[in-house]
Amino acid sequence: MYIARLQLKDFKSFGGSHELPLNSGMTAIVGPNGSGKSNILDSLRWVLGDSHSSKLRVTRQDGLIFNGSASRSKGADASVSVQLREGTRVCTIRRKVSFDAGAVVTVDGNRVTLAELDETKRIWQLGGDKFAFIGQGEVAEVIQQRPQARRILLESLFGIDSYRKRREDASSRLAEANEEYLRLRTFSAELKARFDSIAPEVARARAARELADALDEYRRLYYWARRASNEAAAAVNETERALLEERSKTREAWLAAWGRSLEKIERDVAELSNSRQIQIRELDAAKDIMTGFTRTAYGYGTSLVSAARRNSHLTEELSSLAEKLDGLKRESARHKDSELVIREELESGKKSLAEAEGRRALLEDSLRAEREHTERLNRERGEVEGEMAALSGRMKSLGTSLAEADSRGKKSAPGGDPLKAVKAEMEALEKKHSELLASQDEAASRHRDLFAKLQAASSDLQRNRRELLKMKSRLEELQERAAAEIYPRPVQHILSAARLGKIKANLRAVIDAFSCPPELAVALEAFLGGRQFMILTDSIGEAGICIDILKKNQLGRATFLPLERSRPRTRAYGAAPAKKIVGWVMDLVKSEEHWRPALEHIMGDLLIAEDYETGAELVRNGFRLPVATLDGDVFQPGGTISGGRAAKSGKSMEMMSAIATLEKDAEAAEKLVESLSADYARLENEEAAASGAKDAVSAEIRELSARRSACDERRETITRERARAKNERESTLASLRECGKAYLALTERKKSLAEQTAAVSHIEADMSLIKEIESLKGKVAISEEKTRSGFVMSERVAAETRAVMKSISEMESERSTCDSDMMNARSALFALARRYAEASRARRRAATGMDDFKERYDAIAKRRERGTTRIETARAAARTAAEALSGANVKAIELSKERDEIIQTWEEQYPYPGPETVKLENPDEIRRSIRECDRSLKTM
Repeated sequence: MYIARLQLKDFKSFGGSHELPLNSGMTAIVGPNGSGKSNILDSLRWVLGDSHSSKLRVTRQDGLIFNGSASRSKGADASVSVQLREGTRVCTIRRKVSFDAGAVVTVDGNRVTLAELDETKRIWQLGGDKFAFIGQGEVAEVIQQRPQARRILLESLFGIDSYRKRREDASSRLAEANEEYLRLRTFSAELKARFDSIAPEVARARAARELADALDEYRRLYYWARRASNEAAAAVNETERALLEERSKTREAWLAAWGRSLEKIERDVAELSNSRQIQIRELDAAKDIMTGFTRTAYGYGTSLVSAARRNSHLTEELSSLAEKLDGLKRESARHKDSELVIREELESGKKSLAEAEGRRALLEDSLRAEREHTERLNRERGEVEGEMAALSGRMKSLGTSLAEADSRGKKSAPGGDPLKAVKAEMEALEKKHSELLASQDEAASRHRDLFAKLQAASSDLQRNRRELLKMKSRLEELQERAAAEIYPRPVQHILSAARLGKIKANLRAVIDAFSCPPELAVALEAFLGGRQFMILTDSIGEAGICIDILKKNQLGRATFLPLERSRPRTRAYGAAPAKKIVGWVMDLVKSEEHWRPALEHIMGDLLIAEDYETGAELVRNGFRLPVATLDGDVFQPGGTISGGRAAKSGKSMEMMSAIATLEKDAEAAEKLVESLSADYARLENEEAAASGAKDAVSAEIRELSARRSACDERRETITRERARAKNERESTLASLRECGKAYLALTERKKSLAEQTAAVSHIEADMSLIKEIESLKGKVAISEEKTRSGFVMSERVAAETRAVMKSISEMESERSTCDSDMMNARSALFALARRYAEASRARRRAATGMDDFKERYDAIAKRRERGTTRIETARAAARTAAEALSGANVKAIELSKERDEIIQTWEEQYPYPGPETVKLENPDEIRRSIRECDRSLKTM
């Protein structure tokens, strides 16, 4: 046998856990002074059962616990474990000491006493008082001892003293056994003589005992029969009482309902009279307001009509100027295009002229003789052709202008006169404009109402959100305070671990499993005491898991109540007087249904009384269940009474009740916020839709106004175009006739010159070149003239364009001012119209209300008469029901008193098993049997 392992935890100077593995054979532990060698020897002494403080070098055993150091905190307990090994056999001895539980010894995990440890040491050859330990200085002490003392020490070291002690113990027990045997023989002889003398008395006593047993059985049956009969009658009476109570409540409810109905009718009569006076005042006020609104609206209307007329005139002028500006722009564009063409013609003519001049230079010598004759003809012919070309261009230009004038004059709508079409379109637009104005007023009114509702809903939503945030903040603060101030540390640790999912169990503290009214907080906390922090579990296994966690983390102790171990307590409803009784606590608190059996196990039979005198009266009258008063006095069934008031009495219950109430309020507030958010979203959508509808109508009105303006512009444009096209056509026709006459004359002249030129046949080729040159010169001259004319026309069009644009800018500014005045006047008229409509509706409501007043008053008078009759009938029915219920209550009290009397007399001697196991018998027959047995017993 040898020591295989030594484990130390917070033992003396060894802070924390330490393990020393040892081998078989000799082991030496060396080290400097103060390194803990002696403490290791002390740990072996202590774990093997030595408890002498002087040998362990401490004043008492809790001095073995590690006292802390600069780097490690103080230990909560100390333990030493030693493992003994011999071959394949292993034994582990462990000893632990703590400040609360003291020292505990276990062998292979089983708790043992020090005497049982001695047997274990004997088996493992560790017997003797000193375990073969030789401490520092003990060798010199042994050498100096006397032989007798040295012998005792050696016997102790080698285990011989244990055999001597066992021999002495056996001799002592043998002597005691001999003495006991002699005493028993003497006592047996005395008993035999006594038995012979009392045998006849024993026979009579046996018969009397049989009669007494029969009498006891009859009494038991009599008690059970009377109680079963009483409980059956009480159950029937309770059923009847419940029906009567329900009937009484129903009739009281009807009486209250008819009373409330009659009060409402009286309030309606008063409200109707007040309403009539208010309607009269409202009717007069509405008339005055409508008169003032009419005068104000006339002034605004006059301003609006004046601004509208000016605006219409400006619009017509602007349309005319815009049309003129467009015409000028088109004319300028045409001039620019013509100028480009003329410039191209001029460049081309100059180039051709230069080429012809070159050719003429080559032929100039050969044609010099004929030039003087032909030059005049060619020059004249060139001049004629130039004039003809100019006239041709002029005629072409006049023809284009005439075509444009005809096209403007003929421009019209397909299918008829454009003026008639524009007039019809304007009438249709005017009708639609009136309809859209009515729709716009309606849409604006709806948008205004929805916007007001939206603002009110937003205000309510924000206010309720702030209230909800305050509630949640207050709830979190209360929960933190409850966790820090109410729960003990072990309970707080277990519940926190369960909430975090570290414990797979359904747990709930008793104080969390129910909520009570504030007035019951002091009574319940006084009755429960520490049980309010008891932890409820579903099973014993879950409680074991929690206890292991507490042990492992050294967090202290907690009490658990599994549901499978709960036994709900029964209540005696009829035993309590109705005066100054609050009620049974389980009827007054709100509990979670899952934990209700456990709560009934703890306080299912607790009765709440108002004051100490009521509780004392209950106890004096034989009430055998616990009673608690509102002031915190507790009467226990065992007879004890506790009272007084702690400094913080009821605070935990009040705090939990406040938390429960605040949670309900927060939940209700959150639901209200959700409902208000939904209403706000709905109103926001409706407001957006109404705003969109209003904007759509306004856009349609603006579009319609633009179309109306366009129709006016088209009508004026068509009129002006027709007049201008007519004037231009007449002027162009006159110019065209004059140009035609001149062109015919030039044609005749050209023909004469051609004939003269043809007569000079021998120089025809030369004259053709000259003719070509002259023709090109004429064309160039015409192109230059056209260029100068186009430049003048462009300058004129640009000047007219600048003047028109300046006029348009001035008119636009003036029209903007008119639009602003019209908008202000229209807004004021719309506001007045709405206020006038509201006043008109108020006036109609007041007039209608006054017409309906007499009819409503007659109807209310008939309702008041019917209500008076009904309330009298309901009052009589309620009195009848109350009298019947009072009789049933009196009978219930009598049955309860009778049951209490027989329970007080017989229950302690013959416990009642319950109505389901008792057979109903006639109590009178059982009572006759009791009398017969009693008479027979008395005669013996």
